[in-house]
Amino acid sequence: MASTKKLVKTFSALAMLRAVNVLLPLALYPVLLHRLGAELLGLVVFAQAVATYFMVGVNYATETYGTRLVSRLKDQPEALRHEVSQLWWMKVLLLLVVLLAYGLLLALWPFTHPHIYVFVFSLHVVLYEAFFPVWFYQGIDKVHQVTLLNVGSKILGAVLLLSWVTVQKDAWLVPTANTAAALVMIAIATLMLYRRLGGIAAPSLSGIIVHLRGGWPFFVTSLAGMLYVNANRVLIGAVGMAEVAYYDLADRVVQLAKAPQQILGLSLFPKLSTSAEAKALVRRFAPYSVVANALLTAAVFAGAPLIVSLLSPGLSVEGAFISVSVMQILSLNILVVGLESIVVVQQALAQNHERAVMRFTMESVALYAGFVLALVAFEHYRVTWLTSAAVLVECYLLLRTFNYLRRAR
Repeated sequence: MASTKKLVKTFSALAMLRAVNVLLPLALYPVLLHRLGAELLGLVVFAQAVATYFMVGVNYATETYGTRLVSRLKDQPEALRHEVSQLWWMKVLLLLVVLLAYGLLLALWPFTHPHIYVFVFSLHVVLYEAFFPVWFYQGIDKVHQVTLLNVGSKILGAVLLLSWVTVQKDAWLVPTANTAAALVMIAIATLMLYRRLGGIAAPSLSGIIVHLRGGWPFFVTSLAGMLYVNANRVLIGAVGMAEVAYYDLADRVVQLAKAPQQILGLSLFPKLSTSAEAKALVRRFAPYSVVANALLTAAVFAGAPLIVSLLSPGLSVEGAFISVSVMQILSLNILVVGLESIVVVQQALAQNHERAVMRFTMESVALYAGFVLALVAFEHYRVTWLTSAAVLVECYLLLRTFNYLRRAR
């Protein structure tokens, strides 16, 4: 009973985190589309998509590797303090490397120069990942302790954004508002972690290296997955910035529909990492996951035209057609990602099969690259075709990992 209560509490906290992270940008979308126009909004989304790749470097898959480590050490205070401290210092070191690499990219990429502030302040996603330790609180089953901080930070960012961004020339203030809110959150989150641990231990090069090595398979998996999951926003930029905005609208709705099962997967992950009955735990929740995701898939697919008309009144006919088409294609991913979160990938990572998952994800990246090259070669480089490629790759990863787990039993 106590275990169920903890799971419900963790699920509720993660649900609130995800709701704010997905619902708030979705609610702001019509306002920003009206004030900035599709081209400039697309540019803001494009810049954040580029920064998101650098976010992965700072994150270093701590949402899986870090959570698993903390969940296994949570009853050993001294060991927990030492290992979490080294993970924290590792992320500080990675942040410095990422900032250097990002600065070099901006200096060498002429396209960013006229919009330099948009790209620079899009680093708020990197700062957030570096210093918001959801992974730590998830590992100790205390996610609710940082939920209100995240909610407050996002609301502050939204208030600043609505106050600062009024006309098209204010586009650079969209990421700037989010950066200001992120800096406030960083100061509070770091203080909370410091108090929770009883102080952050001094950095140890050997300790940092241990975690760099231990987290490597998780990082490669996360990076490889990001390459094809997030790539569409970047690749669609070659078609046009307005098309990036249309795609982003559709993807945000689908992300919202994916959220319940992804949250359940994250809630179960610490228990899957420590339980001797991980398979029984998966079998307990898998049927509900499949049914819920099938219903959500059908709802988004059928409701796409109405959803687009409600969220983007005044959108051009072409823009509405692209958003509806992309939303319907991406809706198929709701069921696929739901199965990954509960039945397949999360289970494999929790049970120390991270190197196999890393290999399968790399195969998925190669497959996605092949799809993109084929679209270029056959002159089908379109938003809908790129979206279809991403969905097919997710299906491949699901089936590949499922087959591996079936053989490993």
